[in-house]
Amino acid sequence: MKQFFATKEYLKYQVNARFGTSTHSPFVYELAKNVLSKAKTTKDLTVAYRRALLREKNFLDKTDLGTGHSGLVQTNRLAKSSSIRAKYGKLLQSLVAYHQPAQILELGTCLGVSSLYLLHGYPHAQLQSVEGCPATFAKRANMYAQLNLPIERARFINSDFDSFLDNFSQDVDFVFIDGNHSFEATTRYFAKLWPLLSENGLIVLDDIHWSPQMQQAWTQIQADYQSLITIDLYQFGLCYKRSYQQKEHFILRY
Repeated sequence: MKQFFATKEYLKYQVNARFGTSTHSPFVYELAKNVLSKAKTTKDLTVAYRRALLREKNFLDKTDLGTGHSGLVQTNRLAKSSSIRAKYGKLLQSLVAYHQPAQILELGTCLGVSSLYLLHGYPHAQLQSVEGCPATFAKRANMYAQLNLPIERARFINSDFDSFLDNFSQDVDFVFIDGNHSFEATTRYFAKLWPLLSENGLIVLDDIHWSPQMQQAWTQIQADYQSLITIDLYQFGLCYKRSYQQKEHFILRY
């Protein structure tokens, strides 16, 4: 059912999406020219780590805190199914490189592939990344240590998102939300983070057309918040805080 829904929404996206360089907005034009048109050709620095994950055939006791379900899954299968695709990982990296945020927050570390893209984007950024599943959190830590990955600028936290956010009061410049894909959870996380987002800051929502609930959350966020520029890239929803700019929404090709 979800696959049918996502396919249907992708066809609608293809009909409605425009090239960013044809838009009337100077901000979006520059974003398209400097990020969207170049991200796909960005060098992928996560290849060795992805290959290492695909060689891992041990089982993890994976817990989905959103649904409460748990079960055994092979590490390599989890890496294939849940890690960010290179196309969008390179887009994350390019967005970080373009905006140069000082403080990045990631909700949903999984095996840490997206974390590496975020760290590679800007060498002065500080990353905090939150993962709810203890087994996945431990496996990511073990793999990073085995490969001696440089993570001095990163802090990884094993916690459910709500508990973390209830005690989080730090200003952030860039947020990537990829976890608990339900309407209630997504809108709740956004509501907690929006006041902490700096002017010109960016919240990236993953999988905005993955399910009816995620699409509903994406639509609700557009309706509920002012000072908001939203960009639909089908996989990602970009939410910029720009209080000095008229609220606008764009559907762009990537």
